[in-house]
Amino acid sequence: CKLYDHSVAAIKKVNQKFRIGGPATSDVGDEFLRQFLIHVTSGKNHVTNEIGTDIDFLSFHTKGQSLAVLSIMR
Repeated sequence: CKLYDHSVAAIKKVNQKFRIGGPATSDVGDEFLRQFLIHVTSGKNHVTNEIGTDIDFLSFHTKGQSLAVLSIMR
């Protein structure tokens, strides 16, 4: 999440209109996705020291495991 925070800050510094998202995980990364979502919504931003981080979209793929995604999104 630290890398994501620094990436968002650098990209938005170039142009606030650029969209950024992630984390491009698959069904085997469901715990990482859960922690990522917690971080961007309520975690400490490693750049600003504020709560949360900008995110314009989520990217992931299920690799045929659509039920895994449904359980994460609840």
